Amino acid sequence: MLPPRRQWPRAGLKRRVSTSDDVVRARSELLARDVLQALRNPKRQAPWTHRLRKFILEIQSTASTWSRTDRFVPVKTIAIPKGRSGTGQKYRLVSIYSLRDTILASGFSAYFRALLEPRLGVACLAYRAATPGKRPVSHHDAVARIKKYASGYPPNAPLWVAECDLKGFFDNLRHSTVRRTLRRLFRPSNPDDESLREFIESFLSGYSFAAGVDDASGRLASSGVYRPNFGRPLAIGDTRTGVAQGSAISCILANAVLFPADDACTQEQGPNALFLRYSDDTLFISPDRAECQAMLDAYLHTLSHLRLPAHPPEAHTAYNRKFWSGKSKSPYKWVAAGPTGAVPWLAFVGYHVARNLQTRARPSSVDKELNKQRQVADLAVSRIVRASKRVPRLAIRRVDAIRFRALQHMLAFGVGQPRAKTPAPIPGGLSWTRGFKELKGSQAALRGLANLDRGRLIALNRVSGRIKALVEARICYEGKFPARRTIRFRLKYPGRPFSYARQFI
Repeated sequence: MLPPRRQWPRAGLKRRVSTSDDVVRARSELLARDVLQALRNPKRQAPWTHRLRKFILEIQSTASTWSRTDRFVPVKTIAIPKGRSGTGQKYRLVSIYSLRDTILASGFSAYFRALLEPRLGVACLAYRAATPGKRPVSHHDAVARIKKYASGYPPNAPLWVAECDLKGFFDNLRHSTVRRTLRRLFRPSNPDDESLREFIESFLSGYSFAAGVDDASGRLASSGVYRPNFGRPLAIGDTRTGVAQGSAISCILANAVLFPADDACTQEQGPNALFLRYSDDTLFISPDRAECQAMLDAYLHTLSHLRLPAHPPEAHTAYNRKFWSGKSKSPYKWVAAGPTGAVPWLAFVGYHVARNLQTRARPSSVDKELNKQRQVADLAVSRIVRASKRVPRLAIRRVDAIRFRALQHMLAFGVGQPRAKTPAPIPGGLSWTRGFKELKGSQAALRGLANLDRGRLIALNRVSGRIKALVEARICYEGKFPARRTIRFRLKYPGRPFSYARQFI
């Protein structure tokens, strides 16, 4: 449904380097403009334009005549490891839909988001509709609001904080709860609302937690992984429980279902308190312990009516390792320094925020990034090992060339894709550091960032050392390959400006 690759528009090399920091995005925009022009031009009658026009008309016709009897079933449900993979480890279910169904879900979810937006309060920070002329609300705004709120009180003035986390929200969400929510939201006799209702009915009937577990477990078993932990065992009624993760509509359903709990909490919230919710994670802060407890109780009471299980709040009398292992927490004293039981840090949306307004990345986030670095190193070596079993005395590229490619991969997901002809990350790209913008200027974050820099260097040395060992063992040898025409640079040491710490100093 797209033009052949050789017909894709290409900007000249000088233009790509001088006008765009993100070559991939620039090429995508050029292709999109060329495709739209071809669709609008009746003289362009290429086979791919016929297929694309037919596909678009099919999508439009299907959306306008959607009925709850239409099938909306994921192509497959896969298991994503929450940490380490393997038998008995924890996994998350993610459903994959066809291209047609993905586009349909995106269209219906855009309408659903616009319908729900006026009902959501300022406490809700996830999956919000974008305001024209402004950037979308993100988890960075949650941290910024916490810091702004805390700055209004002296550092040694205690604030009371409570946290609430739901147990497997999407896996435990009952279809009956979603339907009750829709009855309150949708306007009677509105044809657009009725079309959305019909689509959501198909979405619910096409997936359940039991079906997802069955599909994902079978796929894991085929790769030698057994007894995966999906958070809880199957139970009676699971064929009517669970919302598929991986579709745009599921995120909007989360806000639709939880906004009654937001309203109940807001009624207990005084002018000096702060309440924030990002997806199914909530945070309550107040200078008054009783008010903080009242907000938490109101939220939990509404969750019980919605039949949504939450982790029981735990009371903590000491700040130690056990404090960080809990999911939900009863009010605790958040203060920079104080007597036994005072807590200097709180955790929210992947950040740790100190009472003195310092921030750092959650240690588990750092550990996951270190694990990704090790996976890149192991993948580079395992590919050679697998190929050497088929080809005796395998010819490979030079060790430093393989190390360089592993480095480019680590730079791309860690700090950003290297910019063409300039040894610096592309500004604004997708990377780990872009997910923690509120670390900028925080001295408390440097230790974790230094661990990431150290871990990347260890992973790169792991690539070099293990491949050299394969060469010395005569399993493979460094052959001669034609040079590739790519924009590249030589980087002997991945320090500044590609250091994790350098992105925030």
